[in-house]
Amino acid sequence: MTSAKYSAFLSRTAQFHEAVATHTSRLQIHDHSRTILGFKAGCLSLELASGTLRLAQEANVSAALALVRPQFECLVRGMWLTYIASDEWIEKLSQPLTRETAKQGNKAPMLREMLDSLGTRTEPPLQFTIRQLQEFHELGKVVLNSFTHGGMIPLARVGAAYPEWMVLNAIQNSNGVVALATQLLSVLTGDPRTMKPVRQLYEDFQDCLKFERSSFD
Repeated sequence: MTSAKYSAFLSRTAQFHEAVATHTSRLQIHDHSRTILGFKAGCLSLELASGTLRLAQEANVSAALALVRPQFECLVRGMWLTYIASDEWIEKLSQPLTRETAKQGNKAPMLREMLDSLGTRTEPPLQFTIRQLQEFHELGKVVLNSFTHGGMIPLARVGAAYPEWMVLNAIQNSNGVVALATQLLSVLTGDPRTMKPVRQLYEDFQDCLKFERSSFD
């Protein structure tokens, strides 16, 4: 049986996701390959976050937490596509999906390389976001890998309940990635007015947003 705090937090997270969906559904972007790819990656990150929440609501915790890593990686991919990727990579990744283009796409930089290249950007607002991504990666890489690849942590929990604090903190981290993905999607519109609702989301849902080391201990 779950506690009232646990149920209330999942309900609150669902409200947060609904508010994000309302905002992002109104966003319009320019018809430019780089912008479109970055937007798609951000949307995929949000889709995976929705899967995390739904699975947690259904008590499929290992499956829920296995989606946090690809959720995070999609956001990093979106940032890389927006700010770093060469025009050549934008062209390759914009092609229709075939066996050949899929092979080419699989040669794109992996997570560590994307984070390192993003770290070269010097704009203060962007640097702050990139530091958050780097901290998230350093805190969670071992545990997230374990969940994604069927490691010892999820194996040890088969047939045993997860501590509620662990799930709550992990979903808080997932929500933090949701907030950053929403921010990226808004930036890609090129309209600074779209950031006002994002700032309001941060204010209204502070209780849902947190990068927390204890979720990875």
